[in-house]
Amino acid sequence: MFAEETHIDPSLRGVSGWLLFFIITLVAFVPLAAFISLLLFVASLEAMLYFQPFGVFALCVTLLDLVAAVIGLVIGFLLLRQRKAGIVRAAQTFLLARGGYILVSRLFLLINLSASYAPERFKNSLYLSLGLGLVFSISYTILWYLYLERSQRVTATYIMSEIVEDRPPAAPEFR
Repeated sequence: MFAEETHIDPSLRGVSGWLLFFIITLVAFVPLAAFISLLLFVASLEAMLYFQPFGVFALCVTLLDLVAAVIGLVIGFLLLRQRKAGIVRAAQTFLLARGGYILVSRLFLLINLSASYAPERFKNSLYLSLGLGLVFSISYTILWYLYLERSQRVTATYIMSEIVEDRPPAAPEFR
């Protein structure tokens, strides 16, 4: 599941580089994107609720985006503070769950939008927004999952730290 543990450079231990950037995306960019999504929904609230069932479903998706952002925020802070392999597994599970949720929810939004009576101009801008968001989110999920899976820094920081902490103290030598 993780990078080969026997050939890990101990100087890679610690939160920096791409690992730090991943944590920043979890604690800053993902919540910011969810907040912007909420603001955009509120700005077009009247139009969203007018085009049933698209508007109600869009509201549910926006609220679930906020919940996912909070979970991502918690996982990001845990990655910063804890040095346990379970945190990496939780981050990977979060990425897969969020990626799957985004894929399914955005496809349902696209289907509901095509069935709604919204004006074509409104539909076209949402098609573009949903399509680009879907591509970005799936790419984000795949790339960061693979990074957590294969990174020597992640292994040195979380996996090897746990192995070293779990070892019993060495017995004293008698000569």
